[in-house]
Amino acid sequence: MTKKLLLVGVSIGVLATMLVAGLLIPAMVGYSEQVFVHHGRGLERGGRWRNATVTQEQVTLSGRLVDLDIGVMTVRTSSGDVQVKLPMSLLVDGQPVSVIKLVFDGKLRKDDLLEVTALRITATLPDGSTRSKTLLVSFYDQSTGLRAEAPGRAASGPRAQSSTQGYATPSV
Repeated sequence: MTKKLLLVGVSIGVLATMLVAGLLIPAMVGYSEQVFVHHGRGLERGGRWRNATVTQEQVTLSGRLVDLDIGVMTVRTSSGDVQVKLPMSLLVDGQPVSVIKLVFDGKLRKDDLLEVTALRITATLPDGSTRSKTLLVSFYDQSTGLRAEAPGRAASGPRAQSSTQGYATPSV
């Protein structure tokens, strides 16, 4: 009886390990491809990120808030929809407030007119392809009067306009 229980336990452990390796590792690899510069390593299979040229520019967007999800706000501008990456909390009057609280308090609503200041980071790979992310610096909601900024980004802004490095790492 003890041998059967041990065999069942080992079998479950092996299956769990195979499941984790088969599901979690590909999921993590898929996630790391979406991470902008792979946590400073700048490498993935084949070294696609080596010698990438990274540029950053501060942009101002005016438009309506059309969608708000965890970590992303979509602003409809005259030139189209722009997805802006958000931190989990923002500074409002110097105090950290979660984006969810702003929504539940009615201070940030769909179709509000926004003025958004953001940092657009673009990596141009050696093969000519580009990847771009837009990160929130601050915004002003003209409909409710709310002013909010991302912690740590508003004061510093972009440090350098572009850089080419062996391991591309944007200075944000």
